[in-house]
Amino acid sequence: MAASPTQVSSLDRDCLLILAVIASGGVTYVLADILTPPALALFLAIVIDSFARAITRRLPWISPTAAMPLAIFLSLLLFGGSVVVIAENGASLAAKLITYTPRLNDLLARAASLVHAHHAPTVIDLLAWLNPGKYLGDIAKGVRAFAANGVLILIYLGFIMASRRGVERKLINLSRTRTDRQSATEVFIRIRDSVEQYLWVQTLTGLMIGAVSWLTLTLIGLDNAIFWAFLIFIASYVPIVGG
Repeated sequence: MAASPTQVSSLDRDCLLILAVIASGGVTYVLADILTPPALALFLAIVIDSFARAITRRLPWISPTAAMPLAIFLSLLLFGGSVVVIAENGASLAAKLITYTPRLNDLLARAASLVHAHHAPTVIDLLAWLNPGKYLGDIAKGVRAFAANGVLILIYLGFIMASRRGVERKLINLSRTRTDRQSATEVFIRIRDSVEQYLWVQTLTGLMIGAVSWLTLTLIGLDNAIFWAFLIFIASYVPIVGG
């Protein structure tokens, strides 16, 4: 029984769609180093724009012209403050590792007794087995790449923010008909609203998880409970990591 033209057309369309997805994934993987900075810059631009619109909604006495610089300043302040908090507490935590060694050895001994191990490892044994020195080169390369990408992201973000007023006009110019222009505008607004909703939901979820984590860590007597709860709150924004 021969397939109808509609069925053949539908099958061809599905095959082309699958091939397009595979090809797009391959191109994205190969060009990841090139595409990542502008993609992150575009995401940050949408976040800052959503932040500015939220300011104008919550604080009507602030004009849209003043809301954008305020949103940029607050975003940089929050990001810089997070980096400072993590750096300072991370350094103090590293300095306290020596005082934590007996407690960690006691926990390792308890874990070894639970699994009926003949020899309980110590922190020094674990460090010798893990050999963190061999990863220092990779860590240094990662930090250097992160710094370089950070500079590129800021450059892209600056260009995007400077030309943000012309985005709608460019979308209109790229569309041939009024229907296409309306569809492009609706897609852009939907993406912007989705990012804003994602950030709002993740912020509320992160605050709730962070509060529960702080309470739990405080009850069990863990040092720097606020710092660990803050790290869990920050991690809640990363879907593949999470709290």
